[in-house]
Amino acid sequence: MEYSTKRAERLKQACNQSSYTGKESGIPFPTEKLAFKPVYRIPIKILSFNFDNGRIASEKITKESQRGKKFNPNSEEDQKLVGEILLTSQWYGSKATEQLKASLSIEQQTPGIVTFDGVLLNGNRRAACLNSLFKDSGKPQYKLIDVVTLPKVGEDELLDLENRLQLAK
Repeated sequence: MEYSTKRAERLKQACNQSSYTGKESGIPFPTEKLAFKPVYRIPIKILSFNFDNGRIASEKITKESQRGKKFNPNSEEDQKLVGEILLTSQWYGSKATEQLKASLSIEQQTPGIVTFDGVLLNGNRRAACLNSLFKDSGKPQYKLIDVVTLPKVGEDELLDLENRLQLAK
């Protein structure tokens, strides 16, 4: 995963007193039993989908092969394409995606988890669904997502956390 200081700065500015939801969410860190972090409601556009998301890896590779180049996390166009893959992925299924959109149209139940520099470790499909809801309705509340931000940790710790979160489901 490539770090972005520009995204990190945008995330740092977005996570402030006015975006704090008053809630906290537990994260099962490998070194701690459960770390509670503040939940912030921030613009989705300052975040990046996780281009290393294992659930969409084969579909992403197929798209990259079709277009003859790899996806670039810093490209707005590629962010949209990965968002589309998340919405239409066979891994999740269209019924599950529609159910998630219906749920998110009422309220986001679980915050996403982002790296210190704004990559969605958990919550990629929620962000894609919220983007889709905004596109369909134009309602500004769908441009925001609730997240907790991780401290700067190594790749191994991120992988371990991602596996813990998937197993928890």
